[in-house]
Amino acid sequence: ARSRARLVAADGGRPVARRAPQGLPTTCTGTGWAGPLRFANNRVGYGYSRGLWLTSDSGRTWSRITTAEIDDLTISGTTAYRVATQQPGCQPGCTYLVQSSEVGSVVWRTLHVESAAPGVAGALSIHGDRLLLPFYLNHAGGSDSPNLVLRSTDGGTTWAPTQDPCRPRGTSPVVDVMAFASGPAG
Repeated sequence: ARSRARLVAADGGRPVARRAPQGLPTTCTGTGWAGPLRFANNRVGYGYSRGLWLTSDSGRTWSRITTAEIDDLTISGTTAYRVATQQPGCQPGCTYLVQSSEVGSVVWRTLHVESAAPGVAGALSIHGDRLLLPFYLNHAGGSDSPNLVLRSTDGGTTWAPTQDPCRPRGTSPVVDVMAFASGPAG
């Protein structure tokens, strides 16, 4: 198996040096980091999955800043947003936290708490001050409830449920929403 490593270029891509990141955990086979990485700029980035790691030196070194389960992390401008749970593998019924932080800070502010969420949290979508957080249910597995979609139009200060645009109606066949995106109209 080939080991994953980050590629580093100091001059726009020529030459590229292969380096193993310092401080990120490896997989059980020792093949390197397998979780998602998100960079806010050319120096500050996040690695997340079962915990959250931060780099402020372009990925040369990483520090673990929480052990919380991080389901998603996205960046908008100078703000990072994450969807976290305190207990791994709790779906459905997790308590999800939507939190924000200045890029590069280790201090996170809770914007919203969704207790006993009815499904699995999806990817947080952001466009300016508009945020969408879907929760997916398994209609094929017998759920007759609509997917839950939480929406904020003020950067996460207030949240309200909104209609799932693909909710099955009447006797229509089952439709499972796979992804959401937030745009200028919300």
